[in-house]
Amino acid sequence: MSGVSPLPPLFLIAVAASVWAYSAVRRIRLAEAVPWTYESECDGQKDTPVETNKYSLFNSSSPSFLGFQALESRGQELLRCPSLHLPGDLRAFALLTAFSIVFAGFYLFFGRLVVALEPPVYYLLFGVCFVLVYLSIAFNTLRLLFLWLALNRVLRALERHAIRAAFARFRRSFPNLPRINLASAPSPLTALNFSIQQATALARAGKALLRSHPDLANGVVSVETHLDQAVTNYHDALSEEASEKSCSSLVSQLKAQRSLAEASCFIEGALELSWKASPASSETDPSLEANRQKLAEQAEEFLVGRVLLFLSHIFPQMTNLAGLSLASLLLMLLAVSSYPFQPHQLIVLFNWVLIFAFVGVALYMSVQMNRDTVLSNLNGTKPGELNWDRDFITRILLYVVIPILGVLGVQFPNAVGQIFSFLSPGAAGHG
Repeated sequence: MSGVSPLPPLFLIAVAASVWAYSAVRRIRLAEAVPWTYESECDGQKDTPVETNKYSLFNSSSPSFLGFQALESRGQELLRCPSLHLPGDLRAFALLTAFSIVFAGFYLFFGRLVVALEPPVYYLLFGVCFVLVYLSIAFNTLRLLFLWLALNRVLRALERHAIRAAFARFRRSFPNLPRINLASAPSPLTALNFSIQQATALARAGKALLRSHPDLANGVVSVETHLDQAVTNYHDALSEEASEKSCSSLVSQLKAQRSLAEASCFIEGALELSWKASPASSETDPSLEANRQKLAEQAEEFLVGRVLLFLSHIFPQMTNLAGLSLASLLLMLLAVSSYPFQPHQLIVLFNWVLIFAFVGVALYMSVQMNRDTVLSNLNGTKPGELNWDRDFITRILLYVVIPILGVLGVQFPNAVGQIFSFLSPGAAGHG
């Protein structure tokens, strides 16, 4: 007997596969909460292309909002499509990744592997599982990167839009809202309730200006019918969630989002007219003009709240992909390190390549998010600069430092152990 158990690597690789499977199921379940063309398992409603535009989060046909729905669809398709059917030119990256991992796995476990301590079937089983799990992790990492790039295009478009100044005002008006990053974001149900409250306050303010400024106020007041339906569905969702009726709660959330999406169309159209209106003449009552401007700003902040609702669906998806991909990578690193597979250095090197690829994606995303103008305004930080706040440092530690230490710990266990013993508080007392 060799004294080395063959069970730990199989157990660890099975856990890594389970983590990936949970990530995939959770991704689909999170995507179910957003109205789209695909039939929801809970919703049971198949939208037509016209209804897709009507119910999407960026659903206006106003000139300045054209193109946003296509950007949103790109991101939603990334969340729902199979890994080998990524949209457009992204599919080539998925196929190239699949070919590279299958080729590398075949070379390591069927070309170079030394069958020594266990029967050949053991190495065959581990090799097949090794390739399949790493394919899944690589696809998750690709999906994470492409999802951020799709979201980044939406953020760039918002940065160029007429409502860009409203993002900074929004944080000042609602300073207690959670920050939006990979570590935290408001839940979709919380963001939905917030949007409904904003729309209610906006409709109330619009009534006060209905006679003096009908161009803007008419569009605001006309949302009331859709808003009443959204409120009813939202309360149904809360009641069903408390009763642990998850599917019924999801259906009610989807209905509330659809009603709110229709209401936002009227507000966007009214704002479009307001932006095109000529400056107020000297004969205009200054107090009325000030009230009109206040209503316009309130309407813009409502649209920012709609963006917050969109982000509350996307960021949990990215956190799911990033966190569980990292967990699977570390489990796979432990799996290949717990048994003397030969050639050991080549197999560990393969793990290094994928871990450092993940670290590169995570570092790139974290830096871009930290510096993004829209996200910085929503989070109350300075746009365009790297803000070394607690949230950013936590993300760097979790997604960059920990995986690198894991790689170094496997390759140089004694050196890493000495570093930790030196840094530990009791190190000085054991000289």
